[in-house]
Amino acid sequence: MIHATPAPLAASRQGRSILAVLAQTLLLFGFTTLPTPLYGDYAQAFHFSTLTLTLIYATYVAGTLSVLLLLGRLSDQMGRKPLALFAIGLAVVAAILFALARDATGLFVARLVTGVAAGLSSGTVVAWLKELHPEREEKTASLRTVSINVLGLGVGPLLCGLLVQFAPAPFVTPYLVYIALLVLLALTIAPACETVKNPLPLSRVALKVRVGVPAGLRAAFMAPAIANLVLYSMVGYYSALTPGLLSHTLNVTNHAVSGVLVSELFAVSAAAVYLTARLNSRTAMLLGFAMMLPTLSLLLLAELQASLAAFVAATATGGLALGAGYRGAIEAGNQIAPAEKRAELISMLFVCGNLGLSVPVIGVGMLRAAASTRLADTIFAGITMLLSLIGLGFGLFSKHDRSGEAAGQAAQAAPHHHRPSRA
Repeated sequence: MIHATPAPLAASRQGRSILAVLAQTLLLFGFTTLPTPLYGDYAQAFHFSTLTLTLIYATYVAGTLSVLLLLGRLSDQMGRKPLALFAIGLAVVAAILFALARDATGLFVARLVTGVAAGLSSGTVVAWLKELHPEREEKTASLRTVSINVLGLGVGPLLCGLLVQFAPAPFVTPYLVYIALLVLLALTIAPACETVKNPLPLSRVALKVRVGVPAGLRAAFMAPAIANLVLYSMVGYYSALTPGLLSHTLNVTNHAVSGVLVSELFAVSAAAVYLTARLNSRTAMLLGFAMMLPTLSLLLLAELQASLAAFVAATATGGLALGAGYRGAIEAGNQIAPAEKRAELISMLFVCGNLGLSVPVIGVGMLRAAASTRLADTIFAGITMLLSLIGLGFGLFSKHDRSGEAAGQAAQAAPHHHRPSRA
């Protein structure tokens, strides 16, 4: 099994393939946040508690983590395209389950399938985009990957908010629209270039759980891993806090406005990816850590003082933290990953991120049920700030950036004896 780098003779097809994979990144990540404006309505209509809502939100991570740990390297073995198409199919199933859901159990199942689809897609599309770009465009690949990723996270709630506000059947229409988009996506992905030559048949695929990182890459892996952990924690906190904060504390009941406000975080993130493009991966990660402190402080202020201005400011600084830090983390991971283990190592970054997304949010939900919402949110913000300071200190005083540079140079120095498959 050999990985490919793009050849000039297939430039036009590779260009179309890049657009197709970017579309998959946009839509699959967008689907993970699509129901965000509806969670409060679900809780009211299906009569479940805030803790249940938190667990429904976090169930997505159970599906994602199980896939990343067990199948994170599957596309390295079977090829990028088959896994991408299978992920799209699962997303369609998840959308159908959401549309048919009539109680909390239905939402749990739909959210779990969403996590499995996202887990299969995430490492696959990052590795695929890296391989579809020539080596001289490595930076371009990284910028496109991260900007479309975070932009997709904003597209979901924006689309859902508009449809819920202005279209009929709010619990069904957003998912029917998304199913149509996913079908079009599958038709676009089907003719895309495959970048894994000689993929293995399913009968020869190794499904052994891989939770480690090769010894020579561990020091370089630590910084992007911590960055993803902290940044995803902020996104989880923001997503869990926002529905109640907007509707109850800030009295924003218009779903379209809520969708626009939530999508601001991810739109700013996408812009920040390009605004910080001149920063190397280490500096970008450090900026992400540093911007977490004002973000969390402003979110707490918005809640404690019922300040919409503080919420908008927190969303902007959070977008800068996410865009810069996440871009630095993914770029660093791509730099150190050997071609034959690229999806596997990138999947491990997503494992770290999803742990940050789920564990603290579940803890906050339980604390909210046992104590007060404000106390729970304050404790969570404090813990995340502490993690940010640890990450910032690690980035400032460790030498992981040098080891990452060396690993990246070694990977680039390895001989390339392959060209893209036309399958």
